[in-house]
Amino acid sequence: MNGKSVHANDAKRTLRPGEDEAVARFHRGWNRVLVKITQNIYTRGFSFRVTASDSSPLEGMKVRLEEP
Repeated sequence: MNGKSVHANDAKRTLRPGEDEAVARFHRGWNRVLVKITQNIYTRGFSFRVTASDSSPLEGMKVRLEEP
């Protein structure tokens, strides 16, 4: 996130939302999140959830997706 590694897990499994968790601090304004998915024998997938430190929803969060 913003040029720094926050989480890495080279697990070989299907997608299960919430199975991995990472803690990161967002800066005010836009933050860049880069996700790398390595494909193996399973169908690839990705889920992403952002919450406050107490797991409550963040008010005013905006998301813009960019694909290469």
